[in-house]
Amino acid sequence: MKKNLMLAAAVVVGILLSCGCASMPKRDLTRLQGTWVGEEIGGQKGECRMTVEGATLKFQGARAEEWYVATLTLIPKTQPKQALVRIGDCPAPKYINQTAKAIYKLEGKTLTIAAHEPGDEAVPTTFELSAGSRMRVFVFTRQ
Repeated sequence: MKKNLMLAAAVVVGILLSCGCASMPKRDLTRLQGTWVGEEIGGQKGECRMTVEGATLKFQGARAEEWYVATLTLIPKTQPKQALVRIGDCPAPKYINQTAKAIYKLEGKTLTIAAHEPGDEAVPTTFELSAGSRMRVFVFTRQ
């Protein structure tokens, strides 16, 4: 009887933990909703803007000719947290229907994103830029 209770308790705890982990991307997606303003670290000087509405991400870079409309998918149970950004529209035809793999962190009203070029299969592992890296890092503040 005692073993059955312990087993049942373990199953319930496992279910609760898995539900919490599975809903983490949903919570993060909710926290990402809205407008974000920031800049690219080590890149083009100037303001970048990003808006997340549902699973749609709209990005405007510091240069007027750099913009993207994409579908955002958060990947559960990853550390650092990962996202897939599938480009639906942009001025560069080679990026349309390509996916940019990114990592992100949410700290209060600050969002940091590190991403590789759309179509690159590698997932960033750090938010730190290094010499020769083709990764881009953005730091945004919620508006």
